Amino acid sequence: MKIVFLLLSATMPVAARFAPLVLPCRVSQSASRSIASTPAQRGKDSFRALCAECHGAQGKGDSPSAAGLTPRPTDLTMLARHNQGKFPAAHVKATIKGDEFHLGHDTPRMGTWGVYFSTVTSDQEQADERIADLVKFIETLQAK
Repeated sequence: MKIVFLLLSATMPVAARFAPLVLPCRVSQSASRSIASTPAQRGKDSFRALCAECHGAQGKGDSPSAAGLTPRPTDLTMLARHNQGKFPAAHVKATIKGDEFHLGHDTPRMGTWGVYFSTVTSDQEQADERIADLVKFIETLQAK
């Protein structure tokens, strides 16, 4: 596992409300390796490396570190149920990228992951693919 430091500059959307901030985050080798695996595996790897620490391994917002967070992390398994049965893929993507504010994201406690994906590749199209893979994986977590 390696440590990646994200610098959120004042020029970024939403994060502009905050002073520049460096967020240390643990990132597994699988999340930062080149695009060689399948989209499904990349989405799962990204979730484990970037989301599970707060949202929990199953996405229920019940990780051990979640207890100390305010607000509590969202139960990602209930997104479709809270959206009339339809998974809100565009909203999830916008939240990850930082295009849309969501309580708990874009704060000094947690930044957006769009910045991370843009820093691990110089190709914005590849970064967008990684985010799409993550969104698709989160869709697989939805409660039936």
